[in-house]
Amino acid sequence: MNFTEINTSENFVGNQFTSPEFASVRPFFVPPSLMPHNIFPDPSETIKDKLLSSRKISEESIDSDLENPQYDIADIFRLYWEDFQTTNPVTERQYKVVYDILNCRTGSFGYCISACDACGHTTIFPNSCRNSHCPGCQGRKRNQWVEARLDDLLPVPYYHSVFTLPNMIFPLCLYNQKIVYDLLFHSTAETLQEFGYDTKWLGGKTGFFMVLHTWGQMLPVHPHVHCVIPAGAYNKDTGEWVHPKYEKNNFLFPVHALSKVFRGKFIHGLKQAFRDNTLKFPGDLKPLQQSDNFEAYLNDLVSTNWVVYSKAPFGGPEDVVRYVGRYTHRVAISNSRIISIENGIIRFTFKNYKKMDKVENYSDLWEETELPADEFIRHFLYHVLPLGFNRIRYYGFMSTSNNALFQEILECLVMEEEAGLPEVTTEAYAGIPCSKCENGVLVPLVIVDGSGKILRGSFTELSEFSKKRKKLFEFAEEAHATMKKPESPELVEARDTS
Repeated sequence: MNFTEINTSENFVGNQFTSPEFASVRPFFVPPSLMPHNIFPDPSETIKDKLLSSRKISEESIDSDLENPQYDIADIFRLYWEDFQTTNPVTERQYKVVYDILNCRTGSFGYCISACDACGHTTIFPNSCRNSHCPGCQGRKRNQWVEARLDDLLPVPYYHSVFTLPNMIFPLCLYNQKIVYDLLFHSTAETLQEFGYDTKWLGGKTGFFMVLHTWGQMLPVHPHVHCVIPAGAYNKDTGEWVHPKYEKNNFLFPVHALSKVFRGKFIHGLKQAFRDNTLKFPGDLKPLQQSDNFEAYLNDLVSTNWVVYSKAPFGGPEDVVRYVGRYTHRVAISNSRIISIENGIIRFTFKNYKKMDKVENYSDLWEETELPADEFIRHFLYHVLPLGFNRIRYYGFMSTSNNALFQEILECLVMEEEAGLPEVTTEAYAGIPCSKCENGVLVPLVIVDGSGKILRGSFTELSEFSKKRKKLFEFAEEAHATMKKPESPELVEARDTS
């Protein structure tokens, strides 16, 4: 069955997929034969063994958030997904996410053959699913994103603000993900830009990027955006950078004022979506189709607390790089937080931020909780975003359409006497070390997809590379052994006599 043949939906409640073709996911997929350039004696068994043994050390799985987890999300789906889908409606998008997680690094998506750049030793790694909701596939993406952002840093402090929607928005999110989350981005961006242009605060064009998180620590729907904002704005009329007027207060704009404007813009956007008949109200939400009921719902939303939180500014670009790496490519829950999976109960850790003012050490915020497996899966699926939805967005002079303006701002700041641009460095990931010689790094040379099609490289190239490196390595070892070989007593005596 082709996924495109299924009735598509971006909502959480949709068609239930009970097709036998998707009833169970293959526990393992043996990649096709490597013939005619077979460099292994028995492709099927050898590849299978190497895939299984290398699953936990594949390149994408090296992630600081996943240090030797005992369990992972895929284990939960393997045990309880089949029962869950028989009693719960699942959308195409949700099913595809689960399918990818279950088959990630099993060989179903093909495999990659790498050779050591020192000794020529070959190793096979199963391909990852690269799904943005898979906890095991985000480490490499995050590193690549951070590396790409190094050139986008200004020599000024950076602020971090969080704009949060009230919990009452949860039912509406279930059926209107894209509308609600797009509106969250739009309302936040307009609010920050409006305050930036206000001469009371800055009086210029601001720039920032935002990252959407839809979850809380215990997996409820808790939509909020993290905003990283350079301290200041650019005045196009004067061509100068405008520094904040109230830097000593540890905030760029007053959070209470931000909250009121943000709330007004979001509510206005919801009203417009209602008038345009783009909102969906199935099931228990059907009464909200009546304008009077919807107006009452909005009044309740307005009366709740809309939280805007602001942290103290970062010290410099280095801190920004370290910080954004923790936030940009997170998923609802990391594998390292799962404690146990027993008798249909999932136990995991969470940070209890309610104790923030009561604990001395940050580590004391961590507590344990549990959910039944079906509830855990349901909560996880709440955070599956629509296909193609971009949860990292750039605005103002940091948007891609303003690259020229950004360079102008950077030159303006670097020319200021007090703004020396410090060198920003990150620990580059060198690659997977060779387990055989422990000196070289594995270089990916052949990539094969799940159907057996070669996407990159060739087996001839792999064989030649491996043989060449092996000869060079053996030659180097022999030369090293010769240098360390002790001289014979006769040779020592003859040299001393001469």
